[in-house]
Amino acid sequence: MKENSRTDGTQDESAEKAFSVIDRRQAFRDETGEASETRYPSVVEELKTRAELLRKVLGVLDDLDRAITVGAGSPEAGPLLSGVTLIRDHLLQILASEGVQALDLVGKRFDPAVAEAVSVEETCEPAQDSVILSESGRGYTLGTTLLRPARVRVARFPGTESPQPQAEGDRRDAQAR
Repeated sequence: MKENSRTDGTQDESAEKAFSVIDRRQAFRDETGEASETRYPSVVEELKTRAELLRKVLGVLDDLDRAITVGAGSPEAGPLLSGVTLIRDHLLQILASEGVQALDLVGKRFDPAVAEAVSVEETCEPAQDSVILSESGRGYTLGTTLLRPARVRVARFPGTESPQPQAEGDRRDAQAR
């Protein structure tokens, strides 16, 4: 009888068919370069990348706004100005579909959380103190996240001053009274 045959006369096919196991899993690598980087979950990485891309696109939107401002002063720029305006409006629609909203701050109280004051103008009316007069650069949000603060000109009434911290001696005198 053959070595590979069974007692019932059939051959043992398992001995003839050899198989091999190939491990295709990535091996654990202890690389010090990767350990020093801060790793975020993939969702967070995607959101950070998306927000950075949107910030770059806002620069293009600013360029289109500047072109429209310059073109409005030129009588010969009619057709070109309307084309640039259409492109700007289309870009705004795309940004809005992604959740980007422009901040409309003119006439509202200055809030340093959403705007940075680039200039201050004195006003004669106390009610106009800390009111935003104009924007030199629009601010934008993505949902509740501030993508870019607005750059604004703020009114300031000369009679109002920001509260100054009292000196240590003045505080003791006020407490003693």
